[in-house]
Amino acid sequence: MNQELNKEVILSYLTEDAPFLTVLDTVDSTNTEAKRLLAQGLTSDRVILADCQTQGRGRLGKSFYSPKGSGLYMSLMMEHSLSVEELSLVTPFAAVAAYDAIVAVCGVEPEIKWVNDLYLHGKKICGILTELVENTLIIGVGINCTTVFDGELSAIAGSLNAEGIRCRLAAELVGRLRNLKQAMQEKTFLITYRERSMLIGKTVTIVGEDGCYTVTGIGDWGELQLRSMNGNIRELRCGEVSVALIK
Repeated sequence: MNQELNKEVILSYLTEDAPFLTVLDTVDSTNTEAKRLLAQGLTSDRVILADCQTQGRGRLGKSFYSPKGSGLYMSLMMEHSLSVEELSLVTPFAAVAAYDAIVAVCGVEPEIKWVNDLYLHGKKICGILTELVENTLIIGVGINCTTVFDGELSAIAGSLNAEGIRCRLAAELVGRLRNLKQAMQEKTFLITYRERSMLIGKTVTIVGEDGCYTVTGIGDWGELQLRSMNGNIRELRCGEVSVALIK
């Protein structure tokens, strides 16, 4: 059995000045719940966790499978004063925060797939959805702790296969995400983002486009740096890429 999500246990792992924390049994989506709270006039420095999501969401309209008792499904609400350029780094920052939390709790080192997914043993174990509502950031993170996948999903999605970690993992992640302001000043998280990239040096295709590219690096604002087969240089600031199935 995986560990029950318990507010008091999570708060016990956090230092003073903890955020307002809500733990729900079931919700459609923690990001959607965060938007409802904002619409009610409840503002930032809140964390919403759920044991189950019935309509978990990912980037580009994708769904995130979120069954009961097997994952960490969380959204953090935070007011910000970031520049437009800095906003482009929030998702990479969150990916590194999730990576660091997983390393601290589980001792395993996932890879990061630009821009927002973490992979372990070739399968996706974590997804991130960052949204902006006026001056409030909503950073949603889903991590598969013991989730078992069937059918087509089993070929592409995996989990940490780690029991009893959800409360500590939640606290580790919250602590790192709340360091956003300082992290944006230092930008050292980009070092890890590049070092753990699973795409640099790989040949990829851009979803919805023809042609193949070699990933040459990741820029200072999180952009994917590409070189086409004929040597043309390109930067990709949004979208999705897949590793090309060619030798």
